[in-house]
Parts: sequence; C-alpha cells; structure tokens
Amino acid sequence: MRFMHEEAYNDSAPVEVLMAESWFKKYMEEIVIGLLVCVIWAGVAWLFHENNTWARPIFYGLVVACLLLVAYSSSLILRRIPPSRIRPSEKNIESCVRSWLDNHRISVQNDPSPETFFRLRIMLNEKAMTVLRMRDESKDYVQILADLGTHGDNKILEGFTEDDIAQIIWDVRVELARAKVGYSGLVNPPDKFMLIGRVPIHHNLTEFIFMSMVGSVEAGMNLVGLMLAKTKLEVDRRKLAISGQPTLPS
Repeated sequence: MRFMHEEAYNDSAPVEVLMAESWFKKYMEEIVIGLLVCVIWAGVAWLFHENNTWARPIFYGLVVACLLLVAYSSSLILRRIPPSRIRPSEKNIESCVRSWLDNHRISVQNDPSPETFFRLRIMLNEKAMTVLRMRDESKDYVQILADLGTHGDNKILEGFTEDDIAQIIWDVRVELARAKVGYSGLVNPPDKFMLIGRVPIHHNLTEFIFMSMVGSVEAGMNLVGLMLAKTKLEVDRRKLAISGQPTLPS
C-alpha cells in the first residue's frame, strides 16, 4: 500500500518538483565535491590562522593536486575535441576527393587531360566511373560521370524492337528522375549515354555529401541495368509465346 501511495504521489507531482529532483540528481556529485573542497580549504585557512606547522605543506600539496587535476581534465577535454575538418576549396579539392575515395578503399587511377583540372578513373563494386573537374564548363563543380557505353558500335540494344527501345528510354527517364540522377545522351537511339552527378566546390562540402553522390550514380547504373534486364526478359517471353514453347517462370 505504501508503494502504491508513493507511486501515485510521483505521478501527480507537479512538473516543477520533478524538474527540481532531476536537476538535483544530475548535479549532486558536483555539489558534494564543491562542499568537500570548501571544507578542505577552510581547514587549511584555520591551520594558517593557528600558525600550525602543517599549514604550508598541506597548502602546497593541495596546489599541486589542483594543478594535476586541471592538467588531467584538460587532456580529457582535448581528446574529446574532434580534429579540425579540412574545408574544401578550389585549391585543395583534388586532395580532398582523393582522401575521401581512399577512406572508402575505392580503386583510383589518375587520367589527366588538358580540359580538366583533374580526372580520376574509379572502380566501385566493379562499376567504372570518372571523377573530374572541368576547366571551362562547370568548373565550380566536381562531376561524377558513368559512361554506359551506348555508342554507335554498342551491342546492348541488339534484339530490341523500336517500340522496346522507346519504352526502355521512357522507363529509364522516369526512374532517373525519381532517383535525382542527371544524364545526357538518352535519345532514341541512345548516343553517348552518361549518368552525371555534380557536387559544388564549397567549404561546406563534406565526405558524406560527396560519397552520397557517388553512391547515387552507382545506383543509377544499377537501375539502368535492371530496366534493360526486365525488358529483355519480357522480349524473351514474347518470343517463347510466339514459338509455342513454355514461357519462363515469373
């Protein structure tokens, strides 16, 4: 019965009382330590007042202990302070990009060109991409490009009808818009089809933002591959249905 009464009292206690109790519990240790320090220094002052021979040794010992405590506390605080983050700029953006890619153990190959400040070929999950910064166009951005190889001699769209290709292009455009991944060359038929990601060169640019864009471009490549595989499966089913053979399982 007593426990039930206490629980009912706690539930019905005013908010001010609960806040005061939580504040006291949080700072109780500091309050006790402060009181002990005051008592010790009061004792030292009394010893000095009484001209006790132990007054000076105790006083200097307390001073040394306080200095050691301050030094130890400072070392703990310094350990908890995170290292200063390098702020990306036009001067150090290449080193920042290389460092971020190295942190994620991504294979990097230098491939310089006259049109770029830097151009890096990277390999992520067996997918090739290019990270570069142009000298003229979009020089304030780092670009992540994925060339999907749809050139004049490509074999990717062989076996598809014109209607199939038009449907693939429409579906890919819709999905890339949902994924917020840019592209170029997605025409009928595709010509130099590329996925494009851009991040601005700004002091607020972080490793997380940059690697998120790299991941988005990789996801776009997976998306295009899945759309092609889906359409290819549908075409094969139509061919099997026309030939009278059993269709593939769903």
